[in-house]
Amino acid sequence: MKFKFIIMETRKIIEKILSNVRYWESKTISGEANGISLWNGKIHNISNSATSSFSIRVLSENGWGFASSSLPYGIKSIGDANTDTIKNIAKIALKNAKISHRFSKRDIKIQTGIAVKDSVQTNVKILPSDIPLDKKINLLFDYDKRINDNRIKSKFFSYSDVGAEKKFMNSEGSEIKQKEVKVIVGTEMMAEEGDKRETNFSKHAKTAGFETTDNFEEEVDKVAKDVIKMLKGKNVHGGNFPVVADGDLTGVIIHEALGHAAEGDAIIQGESCLENLIKKKISTSINVVDDPTIEGMFGSFFYDDEGIKTGKKYLIKNGIMENFLNSRETAATLGNGNEPGNARAQGNSIPLVRMSNTFIEPQDYELDEMLLEIKDGFYLKGSMGGEVDITKGTFQFYAKECYKIKNREIGEVLKGVSLIGNIFDVLKNINAVGKKKYDALSPGMCGKGGQDVPVDGLNPPVRIKNVMIGST
Repeated sequence: MKFKFIIMETRKIIEKILSNVRYWESKTISGEANGISLWNGKIHNISNSATSSFSIRVLSENGWGFASSSLPYGIKSIGDANTDTIKNIAKIALKNAKISHRFSKRDIKIQTGIAVKDSVQTNVKILPSDIPLDKKINLLFDYDKRINDNRIKSKFFSYSDVGAEKKFMNSEGSEIKQKEVKVIVGTEMMAEEGDKRETNFSKHAKTAGFETTDNFEEEVDKVAKDVIKMLKGKNVHGGNFPVVADGDLTGVIIHEALGHAAEGDAIIQGESCLENLIKKKISTSINVVDDPTIEGMFGSFFYDDEGIKTGKKYLIKNGIMENFLNSRETAATLGNGNEPGNARAQGNSIPLVRMSNTFIEPQDYELDEMLLEIKDGFYLKGSMGGEVDITKGTFQFYAKECYKIKNREIGEVLKGVSLIGNIFDVLKNINAVGKKKYDALSPGMCGKGGQDVPVDGLNPPVRIKNVMIGST
């Protein structure tokens, strides 16, 4: 009952000041984050932070205005703060919107809808707050003790958990409360032998509780084993070859080269190679989706930061460019059936069009079957990052691991490998997609406009019949 009362009183204050605007939304976020890291058997860092903030975004005529403020320590709801705080933020946001309108050359459109009243929360098996700090610390020490190879010179382990509560309301009458828990556990190792040095890393990151750490010791062992194996790698000789990419690398290609180009703001600003390609064939018969509704994945959420309920969207369906990702504004501007639901913000920042869990849907190939048609090629695993130009659709990504495929069999390990190409060429050259539910999850923090938000992938391996391999 207290939540409803606070929302009602806050709404009255805001509506009185913003009575003549086209649209407004407010958001209160309170949260707590905990982090622990261990480096070479010694505690590197233990941290705790608690934050609470309030924001209002206003559309007045053709101008957006935004204002936010941190709330005093211990206050988790704007309703518990001084009413002058609410009034001041609303007045500043309105003032900014009016100034923006004066200088605006845009005809801003916005998609509105019916009021939503809902309260949702992450499905958590084990609350991180129920686990004592010393147990979390000992977890990292247990990982460290597993690795005894003297060739591994640096061992880094980390654990973090974040719990947040968002309270959203807008001029449509929506009132939404979301409670979210995310947990991340990770490792990075560096190995040396002679004049050779290699690094390897991995993490489990989920929208879930402490159960995220389950079985991570298996991943620790694998990272150690693989980084030692990588020391034996020879430099690759580049050229155009058929390639099998594991789910991790496939996820990076799809996210960076396709997903960002499919964001509605990039389309409107003329910065995307996908402009004017809706309902046109751009690939072989594959399906690429963005789906924030998958329980437990790192990029999942219930409602976006404009109060829109999430849903699965096909970016590509049977090779046809099907949808872009949108905010309320980009959906209204693009029209033609474009729907909002992908506006996301880091904390109490301005929402931007963002991905969630973006991936190729599985088909019907086993890994062994993918190799049957390759006499001379490469098997690439993992990602070390890269560069992409979404205007041209070009990219260069760096694989963590590379293996020579010779006469349909995976052979020697190689190193210093990059994948270079154009997203359209790659999409048209994918001629096999794995049948596994996923080959590798790809959780990470995606940066855009100075903001980072959690994203993920759920990709099977794919075979690309012809792509350029470069040597780094």
